Order: sequence, then structure tokens, then C-alpha cells
Amino acid sequence: MSQLDPELRRLIQWSRAANEALPEEAPFGVAGRIASRWRETIVPAEPAWWGRLQLAAAWLSVAILVFGGTVWVSRANSASAAYDFAPAYQLIAQNIAP
Repeated sequence: MSQLDPELRRLIQWSRAANEALPEEAPFGVAGRIASRWRETIVPAEPAWWGRLQLAAAWLSVAILVFGGTVWVSRANSASAAYDFAPAYQLIAQNIAP
């Protein structure tokens, strides 16, 4: 059998003799301090401007959808057909080729 180092044997005996009734919860405020230190050490996974770019893209897409919806509703409410070239013909007839 292997022989234990006398220092290690003494530490093992001290650990056996230690009080088993340790508090289960950390003292008040320790968890908050640990969490705040942990947050300070976190390195952001993406650059700071990426979030602003995503927000700007989201608002731009909403604006495009709203604009497209208003154009679609205004076209759906008009009585003219899709192949009605009267306004374009009138513009050419009156301004370009009189």
C-alpha cells in the first residue's frame, strides 16, 4: 500500500474533524457582489453598434411595410385598371409633345 505524506494525513484528519453544520446560504449581499463582478468580466460577443444597426433595420422595415400597405390599400380602392395609361398619356400629350 502507498504511504501518505504526513502533512496530507494531518490535513485529512482536520477535514474529518471539521464542523459539518455549515450555513447553506451565503451571507446577505454576497450573491450580488459575485454577480456584479461576473458581469464586469463578460466580454460582449458582438460590437456595440450592432444592436443599434438591428434596431434601425427593424424600424426601416416597419416603415417600408407601412408605406407598402398604404400604397396597396390606395391602389385597391381606386377604380382604374392596372393597364390604364391615361395619366401618363395626358402628361406626355400636354407637356412633352404638344
